[in-house]
Order: sequence, then C-alpha cells, then structure tokens
Amino acid sequence: MLTPDEPAPQQHGTALVVVTSLLGAATATAGLVMGAVDSAFGLLFTVIGLLVVLGGVLVSRRRAGWVVCAGAVLACGWDGVSAGPVNVPDAALVLAAFAAVCSLTRYGRVPRLPAALLVAVAAFVVAYLLVLVVPPDPLYLATRIRPGQVIELGAAGRVRPDALANFVRLLLALVVMPMVVAVFAANRREIRGLATAYVVGSLINAMVGGLDKLGVTTVSADLRGFADVDGRQAALTTHPNQLGLVAAMALPLAFVVFRRRPTQLAAVAVLMGGIWVSGSRAALAAALLAIGLSLVIAGWRLRLAYGVMAIGVFVAATDVLALTRFGGASRSDHARSVIADQATSDFLHSPAWGIGPDVLQDAHVIYLQLLAGAGLLGFLGFAVLIVWTLRSAVRLRAEAVFAAAGASLCVFLVAGIASNALLARYLYVPLGLIWAGTLLAGSRSAASPAPGGAVAVRAP
Repeated sequence: MLTPDEPAPQQHGTALVVVTSLLGAATATAGLVMGAVDSAFGLLFTVIGLLVVLGGVLVSRRRAGWVVCAGAVLACGWDGVSAGPVNVPDAALVLAAFAAVCSLTRYGRVPRLPAALLVAVAAFVVAYLLVLVVPPDPLYLATRIRPGQVIELGAAGRVRPDALANFVRLLLALVVMPMVVAVFAANRREIRGLATAYVVGSLINAMVGGLDKLGVTTVSADLRGFADVDGRQAALTTHPNQLGLVAAMALPLAFVVFRRRPTQLAAVAVLMGGIWVSGSRAALAAALLAIGLSLVIAGWRLRLAYGVMAIGVFVAATDVLALTRFGGASRSDHARSVIADQATSDFLHSPAWGIGPDVLQDAHVIYLQLLAGAGLLGFLGFAVLIVWTLRSAVRLRAEAVFAAAGASLCVFLVAGIASNALLARYLYVPLGLIWAGTLLAGSRSAASPAPGGAVAVRAP
C-alpha cells in the first residue's frame, strides 16, 4: 500500500482560506475585464487580485491555491461564459497557474514531468516550427475548404493568424491544465476533491441545459446570441456537442466521487439529461461506453447498470418519435464528410508535420485533425501521451478515482471519432488526475505493488 507524503499541518481556518482565494480571484478577474475600458485601472485591480492570491497561498500553506485550482477545474467546461472580453475559464486557469507558481516557489513541490508529456509537447512544437519554416503551398491553401467558409490568406505562403492562437490553446489544455492539477493534488483527499469539482462543474452545465430545454431559463441562447433551430442546448459551452462531451466525460467520475447510491443515480440522470438536450450522437455513444467502463471498474450492482442503460435506450428510442436529432442529421453528416475529406487531403499534402495548428479543429474527427494540423509527428506524440496515461490508469486501478479518470479519457477518445473537441481544457483534467496518481504512487514514503501490478493508494 502507499501512504503519501503529507503537507505540514494547516494553521488557518477554512473560511479565511476560501475568502482569501475567492476575493483574490474575483479582484483579478475584475481587473482583466476593466482592462478593456481603462488599462491603468484594469492593471491595478489585476495586480491587487494576484497579490491577494499570492498572500493566501503563502499564509495558508497551499490551501488557498488549492481552492483557486478547484475553481479552475469546476469551470473548465464553461467555454461559453465570459465577463466582458475575458473568457472565465481562461481567467480561472491563469489564476490557478499563478497560484501553482506561488506554491512551487514557496514550498518547492515540483511535479516530475512525465517523459510522454515532454515527447508530445516536443512533437507539436517541432511540427509547428517546421510549418513556419516550410509553409504549405499557398495555392493549395487557397483552394481548401473549411467548415462554413473558404480559407482566407494573408501574405502568400504565411500561416493564418489563428494558428498561433490554436497552438497556445493546445499547450494550455495539454500542459498547463494537467500541471496545475498535479501541483495541487498532493494527497488522496486533494485528488478526490478536484475530481469532485470536475463532476460538479459538469452537473451545473447539464442542469443549465435541462432548464433551458424546459423553458425555465435561456442561458444557452443568451450566451451564444441565438437559439439553435433544432432545439439543441449548449448550456455554458460554445456548442451543443461540447455540452454532450462534458457530461459524458464526467459520468465515470460521478460513480466514484459520490458514495451514496441515490446521489450517484441523481448525478447520472442529470448528466444523461445534459447529453439528451445537447442532441450529440457522439456523446450518447460515448456515455454508454462510460457507463459500461464504470461498472467494470467498480463492480456496482447490475440493477444500477440496467437503470442507467434504460435512460440511454430511451434517449436513442426518441429518434422514432422524432423528438431529437439522433436519427435525422443527414445535412450535418454530409458537411462532416466534406471537411473530413479535406483533412485527409491536408495530411496527404504535408504528411510529416501537417499544414499548421489553425486546422486542429476543422475535421470533426480529432485523429484527422491531428494528422492534418501536425502530421505524423504530432499524431505520434499525442499517441505516446495517451498510451502512457491509459497505462498509468491501469496500474493505479486499485483506486477507483484513477480508473474512472482513465475511463473518462476513453470517452474522449471514442467521442473523438465524430467530434472536433481537441483544444478544450476539460478534456485533459483526467490526465492531470492520473499524473497526480503516478506522483503519489512514486512517493518514497511507501510503495508496494498490489496483486496484478496495480498500485493501491491508502487514504492519509
């Protein structure tokens, strides 16, 4: 069994920690929003907020930073929520990263970077640099098709401006989000707390989608500026498909973080409801996989499985009654076929390193997007990271939260066959949880492999 190293005993009350972290985060976010109106006042408020967060981390011995991190994990799937020009999940991640740097500076707990993560990052960096040095043929770019538009070029041969933006978003999601989780998940209790924050954020998202569908609220339409003609709900995300995937990925962890069976059933029902109102077929298929994996991981009673599966069967059966789009989206299927063919052409045009990160969300198939945007170099780097993560989840399967995080990652990989979600932060929180588990398992204080090669983690 493994007993993790414990941080020093806490000396300050929980209320003080929460107030400090939330006040600092709110002040810094307000500064970012005000910066669009008055740069001087915006900078002042941002600096004050960051100093409050720094003070909280130093005084409370990481606890304030953990609260900020939990807030970033909670809101990581709310891409559609902005405060003025500032995207709330982006601001939350920046604050959590700042708190992580403060914690590392003060307490020196630097998480060891997995070699697989370094390989993946190096692959994407090299692929991007090669695109800049040897850009794709401008004549080819001028004739390619993108979702909803034909690509517009600047100067001949140059990569479009959003290439850098997509590259930064990829690094934030693939590196910064998991690293923040790993920094503040020093023991089993903190890991479970961050997993709970992830599920609760998804539940809020799904509940908002359900209330919008019932006509109680209009959050989705208000955030996006229009209502979907098919009645699909996006809730706090930017697209209904994102809502479906957010809910599906939270399903395995919902079985773990809630101990009481009625709470588990209620959480699963809400998440399945979010998938239903999203109208996402990929999310529905991934959700059924998630439930199956969850049952394999923890062996819950079959009657719970049958009840949850019945919800999925009901959602699928509504096609017959024409209550959802699961059975009638031929126009969408045709468009996806066209852009998938385009992604294949992009890969064939530059198979080694792709045509650039600006197409990393174009194909509605994440594997084609990787091949088109980063070529075999980026695809293989990403594959190395995923294989390492899933292998680590299998090794840590004796602790249900890590097995569930691995199942969530499998949901993402399956849904990726018909999804373009590749750069979103919420996709890689399970990776961060598993990374934290490997750090915990490698702790010198005690490690002993459980039967079958699994590593067990004992609560402090």
